[in-house]
Amino acid sequence: MCNDDVISNLCAIVANAIDMPESDIDIDLPPSAYGLDSKSIIFVVQDMEKFLGIELDPEIFVSGCTMQQISTYIHSTYISQDFFA
Repeated sequence: MCNDDVISNLCAIVANAIDMPESDIDIDLPPSAYGLDSKSIIFVVQDMEKFLGIELDPEIFVSGCTMQQISTYIHSTYISQDFFA
């Protein structure tokens, strides 16, 4: 799985949560820029956990990090380090 897969899925999940086309999601904005409340963020985190098959710290999704930064963190912390091997 590459970083593009992670960011694509994250954008799709956020778009679904706010009922917006995925193509309108800007990866250089944090999820909170789309008006997601804490309950919606939890659903985003849960959906990402299902996609990845791992437990994530929800803090990264509310820390102000952009979706690109979140994706890069997930990829470098879990995927490129053979976490799934």
